Amino acid sequence: MDTRKYGTCFFEQYAQITLAALLGHEFDDLVNRDRPDLQSADGHTLGIEVTRAMEENAKAAKRCSKMWPATPTACARTTASANRN
Repeated sequence: MDTRKYGTCFFEQYAQITLAALLGHEFDDLVNRDRPDLQSADGHTLGIEVTRAMEENAKAAKRCSKMWPATPTACARTTASANRN
């Protein structure tokens, strides 16, 4: 039984929405495929492989999630500090 809270498709869709919101509507038409995960409709112009980076320290990750997106640099400092402890 798969105990993951979200499947990989969730993260790929989230990445596409984020790209479109931050970088513009040219990312609206990306197609969710495999290898790479997000591709231009023709399959040749653009390809993006979606990955996830997980914090090693659960406390640091929780602090970052509470601060994001208001202060990403503070989040980086908090993570670095927590990893030293």
